[in-house]
Amino acid sequence: MEITTVKEKNAKKAKMSKWEIFWTVIESIMGFAGLFLLVLGIIGDNLQILSSDNWILQANLSSKSSTGLTYREWGAILIVAAALLAALTLNHFAKKTDMDEERENRRAQRLQILSASAEADRKAEQERTVEVSSEPAKEEEKPAEPTQEDKPE
Repeated sequence: MEITTVKEKNAKKAKMSKWEIFWTVIESIMGFAGLFLLVLGIIGDNLQILSSDNWILQANLSSKSSTGLTYREWGAILIVAAALLAALTLNHFAKKTDMDEERENRRAQRLQILSASAEADRKAEQERTVEVSSEPAKEEEKPAEPTQEDKPE
């Protein structure tokens, strides 16, 4: 009989919940968008063409005039936000997984204790039961008491 622990069982079925997948995708998209904007801002600043032909630089300057932030700054903000969100969600789902694992361990211990006490109860019940045969009890033959004739003098 092979004995497996709860951790081994969980390792075999380690799956991500739908919400965990959802948040991981959101964080990845935010990080990718931030990286894209950061690289786009660097390319726009360093592109060796006329400013009037540089559409990246023009979009970067219009973004700065409307929001006050350039592509580089937006990219850095998105990357930091994605990293913070990833840390929060990983922490949340790790705690949830630990709580589920502890709950499974406690349940396994309770079942183990219950089965051990049930086994002890069965053994005690077997010891308490007395076997009763269906045949009537036979009277034991007593040896005859010696008479005076049989006694030596």
